[in-house]
Amino acid sequence: MTPTSPAAPHQSGASRPLDMNLLVLSTIVMAAMAWGVLLLTHGPGGHGQEGHTVTSEVLTPGPAAETHAQHGGTAAFVIPPALVGGAVALGGWGFMVVAMMLPPALPLLQTVRRLASHRPDPWRLTIWSAMTFIGAWMVIGAVLVAGDLGVRALASSGWPAIDPRWVTGAVLIGAGGYQFTPLKDLCLRGCRSPRSFVLAHWQGRRSASAEIFALSGAYALSCIGCCWALMLICFTVGTAALPAMVALSVVMAAERLVPWGRRLVWPTGFALIAMGAATALIPAFDSPI
Repeated sequence: MTPTSPAAPHQSGASRPLDMNLLVLSTIVMAAMAWGVLLLTHGPGGHGQEGHTVTSEVLTPGPAAETHAQHGGTAAFVIPPALVGGAVALGGWGFMVVAMMLPPALPLLQTVRRLASHRPDPWRLTIWSAMTFIGAWMVIGAVLVAGDLGVRALASSGWPAIDPRWVTGAVLIGAGGYQFTPLKDLCLRGCRSPRSFVLAHWQGRRSASAEIFALSGAYALSCIGCCWALMLICFTVGTAALPAMVALSVVMAAERLVPWGRRLVWPTGFALIAMGAATALIPAFDSPI
C-alpha cells in the first residue's frame, strides 16, 4: 500500500473536519502560549544576566575550590556569561519561531494530516512534521546566536565600537531590499502551497516518517528563504520591541495565508527601507557638530 491509498475504515470522513479543527486550535494555543512567554520576558527585566553560579560536588581542584571545601561547602563554578546569553537567546528564538512561524505553517500541517489520515498514527506524523519545521528554524537560530556571540567577542577584544542604531538600520534596509528579490518571490510561492513539496517527496518509496521529514524539511527551507530577513529583524531588536515583532508576525502570516498576501511584499519592503534609513540617519542629524 502506498501513502496515497484511500483512507482506512477507522478514519471516517466525518472525523476529518473535527481533526482539522483540533489541529488549527492546537496550533493557535501553542502560538498564544509562546507569545505569552515573550510578553512575560518583555522589557529590561527579561534580559542581561551577567552570569550564573552553579553548585557542583565535582570540580577540577583549584585554590578557590580547596579553600571553599576546607570550610565544608560545596565547590562552585561560574558559567561564562556568553554561554548563558547564547542559551537564553536561543531559547527566546525558539519561542519566537513557535509564536510567529508555526501558525503560517498550518497549510503544511493540514496537508500532512490529510496525507497520513489513512495510517494508524496520523497525529504522530503531524507532530513529527511540526518538529521538523521548528527544528530547521532552530538551526538558523543557532547560526544567528553564534554570529552574535562572535561579533560581541570581537567588540570586547578591542575592535571599534559600532553604533547599535546603525546595525539596526542596516538590518532593516537589508530586509526591505530582500523583499524585492526573485528568491523571496520563489520561496513565498512555495510557502503558500505545499503541493509541490508533496509531489516531490510523498511517493511511497520510503517510510512515512522519512517522507514526512523530507517534505517538511523542504517546506521549512522554502519558509526560511521567504522569511529569514524579517525574522532577522526580530532577532536584532529582541523582545525590547515587542510591538514590532507583532507587526512583522502579522505581515509574514498575511503574506503566506491570505489570497492577497503577495501584494504586501513590495509595500513592506519600501516601509522597511524607509524605517532603516530613518533609524540610521536621523540620530546623526540630531547630534551636535
